[in-house]
Amino acid sequence: DITPQYWNKYKDVFFSNDWMSHSVYKDSGVYEYYTKVGNELDKLLENHGYARKGQLYEVTEKARDDETIVFFCHMGLGLTLVSCLTRIPLPQMWHGFQLMPTSVTVVEMQRTPQFRDAAIARIVQMGDLSHLYSE
Repeated sequence: DITPQYWNKYKDVFFSNDWMSHSVYKDSGVYEYYTKVGNELDKLLENHGYARKGQLYEVTEKARDDETIVFFCHMGLGLTLVSCLTRIPLPQMWHGFQLMPTSVTVVEMQRTPQFRDAAIARIVQMGDLSHLYSE
């Protein structure tokens, strides 16, 4: 874990997408891991009708509104997936968010009625534990 004092000194690590060039991450293998996860996630989404185009996803004929994709993963990978989808810098995700064991995060590929051919990954629920308290 990196201390908040470090955040204040090196804001570029936490609040920009240039984090991968900072000495903390440069030769750590983290960027390679992040890139691999992002590329594999994009391949999977493309197979389901969402082809990445910058911040957005182009919606293809394969996309189905009634389809659900489920991932079971630990916090590190879960936050990495959210970072890849939203382009929130990975260090900000890892140090600013918590996903407890068994928590549920829901991501929707949202389209607007005016632009049905493009979607954005929107986090609609994150780290939810309400299923543990249901009667």
